[in-house]
Amino acid sequence: MGRTLRDGRGTDVFNAVAGYTSLNDVSARDWANEVLPGLGQDWFMHKAFDDFTPLGPTITPRRFVPNPQALDVTLTVNGVVKQASNTSGMIFSIVDILQHLSSIMTLEPGDVVATGTPAGVGFGRQPPQRLMPGDAVVVRIEGLSELHNTVGPRGERHRLQGAQA
Repeated sequence: MGRTLRDGRGTDVFNAVAGYTSLNDVSARDWANEVLPGLGQDWFMHKAFDDFTPLGPTITPRRFVPNPQALDVTLTVNGVVKQASNTSGMIFSIVDILQHLSSIMTLEPGDVVATGTPAGVGFGRQPPQRLMPGDAVVVRIEGLSELHNTVGPRGERHRLQGAQA
């Protein structure tokens, strides 16, 4: 966000956006079930590790993205396309998301709002696919800089303190 937005509507919403960047919405869905079986989806716990949610490497100013609802999005793992879509296929538009969020919380300059991920996540595939240490992940959004990251080792620090496995 480039400026404060509270109860934003219409063009107010886009005027509050500083710019756009790529974000890799990493999840450890297998971890939550492994550590606390039967808990179900805990959207906080399996997305909150220190090294999750890489973003960037740059922010493209809003004025250089004439229509953020018409951008091709792809994610590859080791060069293989795993997700491919367009922002026109989002369930909720960027305006809808920012209007909703700003109706329940004040968005401040520097806040990052992630809009979700296209179909094709590994956990939803049959059989489920997991990222492995060393995997090279690339997020591409048309007109924005590419985000490259390599999956690190899965360490014991990812174990819930005191949990019985």
